[in-house]
Amino acid sequence: MRDLGRGTCLPIMVAAGLVIVEGATLLGLAFLDLSSLTSERMAVGVGTALFFLVYGGGQVVAAVGLLRLAHWSRGPIVFTQLIQLGLAWGLRGAEPEWLAPLMAFAAVVVVVCVVLRSTTEALTADEPGPVAD
Repeated sequence: MRDLGRGTCLPIMVAAGLVIVEGATLLGLAFLDLSSLTSERMAVGVGTALFFLVYGGGQVVAAVGLLRLAHWSRGPIVFTQLIQLGLAWGLRGAEPEWLAPLMAFAAVVVVVCVVLRSTTEALTADEPGPVAD
């Protein structure tokens, strides 16, 4: 794993930045959910908060991995963005009306950024090529 250097491409920084914002939002939602627990919704509230903590924390870890040019980070990032696209589709027409388009736009930008050739080259620069016979 290599550290982020001056030569890191812009798509990697854009994708990682957006995923960090998404993860931080989920972590914030977890803490908000924990702060509003009542005895009537203790099990659901704790379960939801734990889900948000694990999911948001995983996104932040994957984004940091992407910034460090770890090739393993691309899979979890694409997976979470596909989930986000599904969530955005399910939220279309819901209040606030700007939420679903914003979620979909961010997910598409991240997926495009992580599948670009420059990102692939940066993530696979240290991997050995095919062995010639």
